[in-house]
Amino acid sequence: MQLKDSFYWYFFGILFLQFSSSFSQSSPESLYYVGAVVEYHPIEGLSETAATSNVDNYIKILKKAKKLNSNLDIIVYPETGILAESENEFFSSIEEKRNRFLSLAPKFPDISEKLIPCETKSESEILKKLSCAAREYNTYLVVNYIEKEDCKECQSGDKKKLFNSNIVFDRNGTVISRYRKYNLFQEFSFNVTHVPDISIFDTDFGVKFGQFICFDILFKTPALELLKTNEIKDIVYPTHWFAELPFLDAVSIQAAWSHTNDVNFLASGYNKPITGSTGSGIYAGRNSKIPATFHANQNKNALLIANVPKVIDGKRDFDSFDKISYEFTNTEVPTIVDETIQSGYLTDFLSSFNTIVIQPETDQFITLCKDNFCCHFNHKAEHNKSITDEEYYRYRFGVFSGVRPYGVINAGVHVCGLIICRNDSLSSCGKPIDEKNDIKFRTIFEKFQITAILPKRENVSLLNLPISLQTDYIPLDSENFSFQSIDIANFQILSLNLNGAGNNLMTLGIYSRNFSSDGNQLTTIETPKSWFKFT
Repeated sequence: MQLKDSFYWYFFGILFLQFSSSFSQSSPESLYYVGAVVEYHPIEGLSETAATSNVDNYIKILKKAKKLNSNLDIIVYPETGILAESENEFFSSIEEKRNRFLSLAPKFPDISEKLIPCETKSESEILKKLSCAAREYNTYLVVNYIEKEDCKECQSGDKKKLFNSNIVFDRNGTVISRYRKYNLFQEFSFNVTHVPDISIFDTDFGVKFGQFICFDILFKTPALELLKTNEIKDIVYPTHWFAELPFLDAVSIQAAWSHTNDVNFLASGYNKPITGSTGSGIYAGRNSKIPATFHANQNKNALLIANVPKVIDGKRDFDSFDKISYEFTNTEVPTIVDETIQSGYLTDFLSSFNTIVIQPETDQFITLCKDNFCCHFNHKAEHNKSITDEEYYRYRFGVFSGVRPYGVINAGVHVCGLIICRNDSLSSCGKPIDEKNDIKFRTIFEKFQITAILPKRENVSLLNLPISLQTDYIPLDSENFSFQSIDIANFQILSLNLNGAGNNLMTLGIYSRNFSSDGNQLTTIETPKSWFKFT
């Protein structure tokens, strides 16, 4: 009898442990929540078959994430990861693409109705699968997809609106939030809302999230408005980024935006390195360490999971990230045809910068100006004497102030920064690390400080970002630099300091978006047509 009783207790104990493990989750009282972001290389093609296969892979990735950390609370997937244009489709006409997208796009449920596609008859098998997966794995899902809406008053012949949208499912599979991308990047088939969405959602673990998509990060609306009006401290961010060196690599901009605004930032990136599309991360504002980042030089599917410290009364009291970085084999997630190393990047309009080559073995204070904008560089650089090769990376200081194109959009920018170059020529600068030739890194910065002084003018709106990137394509942790903005009289003083020595820097600089100059005439020497080339 005692043996039988012992067996029953053992059996029910095992059931209890399995039950509690499968439903373990963060609570409002927890000091952290468990977040995941996905870097995904999709099956390309604007077809129902491709979309279904990509969503099936999303669910495989979710299953693996839950296996790696059963306490997972929220997972973010990249922009355009479900419906990804093939190369041929990319070059088809706007009308052809729009018609194809409309034939595949579902209508999203009304958020106020709190619908659960897993339980109801849904016009979209994609939304149904995602809803059921959120319920099965007890996890919030943030997914980017396309969405259509009827529009009788529209001038377009199809009488529809087509949006690049995020949709959010809670643990029960309920659709709880939607965001429609406002700042489109070369997405001529899509519409935008008349008034930008300010999209937020609450969770059962006590965190309120805001959301936006990719190119939105470089604009005031809605990203900064979201923070200003709703006291948001956590952002979910699907992206399909086209990296531009030296200052706008995906992880550089993600880390800088998180640091400047001191918000937790869950960024999920589309993976296609040949077009500069790679870079995902989990960031914790000005916390001393970045919890997790991923950057690839070949087609990859990867998963990042980390404990994300909650911001409570303006502070983070938790720094044990327990990071998991997992790369899937092509057997697990079969989307990769070509596994060769291949990476391509856009390059900034460096001919429009004022630049100067840094002389090593010097302790210098240099002032460099572009028009009426000046940057002050205080640095001490030395050469590693053990490296005598002629082939080694040089550095320049560069300054730009004016209006440059982001595709078809003219944007105001101020930049002060350090730029890596393959040789002494300006044309060799702003390029990726040369992995084919053994170019050495000789320069060590023992001291590095950048100061920029901007006049404060009425109706001038700025976003100031501390951009950094190391030669392994990882941004600097916040403990390795300091960034300050100080208002004195009619001036704003920006200061970026490297803490300690730096010997593997690709980029370090201040990148300021001057929203007040957006739409003005271009001041770059180069034309926009010369820009959209990957090198």
